[in-house]
Amino acid sequence: MQTQPPQITHFLSDIENTNPDTHKIITAVCDLFEKYQPGIQQDVKYGGIVFLVDDTLTAGVFPYTSHVSIEFSNGAKMDDPYQVLEGKGNLCRDIKLTPLNDLKEKHVADYIQRCLQQQ
Repeated sequence: MQTQPPQITHFLSDIENTNPDTHKIITAVCDLFEKYQPGIQQDVKYGGIVFLVDDTLTAGVFPYTSHVSIEFSNGAKMDDPYQVLEGKGNLCRDIKLTPLNDLKEKHVADYIQRCLQQQ
């Protein structure tokens, strides 16, 4: 895994101190983006971590009080074979995660790969 920018490290440290379960989910999502797009550009924006490909916002992972949301910028164009994408807008779709095991149950790795293949 590439060295994280300081703002990412600080953000993750804050989350870990306040909600270790949320930290585990966000870290796992970041690891998956890095696995499928090594060196993917990351930044802290909009209250979460965003992922950019060729300086274009592709997705983000955001902590909320009761869940973590992975938001896909062009999610409306993605296939949804497992029927886990939420949202009705023209572009974005999201997956809401609560326990860490939702990553497997909601096929997050597959959706991240689909997202990155769109770019």
